[in-house]
Amino acid sequence: MSISSTGTNVAATRAAYPIPEIAEKLGCSDATVWRLIKKGQLESVKIGGMRRVTATGFEKLLTANAA
Repeated sequence: MSISSTGTNVAATRAAYPIPEIAEKLGCSDATVWRLIKKGQLESVKIGGMRRVTATGFEKLLTANAA
């Protein structure tokens, strides 16, 4: 879970994020994010023809890797 400088949960501010933004947050490439989606390790949805990573999916990934 990401905490902003104001102390709020960043993932809770939006329901979904674009692939490049998730890649930047994770410090990896877009291709790596796509691989995580295809493996089922990162939840995503298609909105208006664009694939987005859900905020809950992102939080689950962070929690799973923290354990």
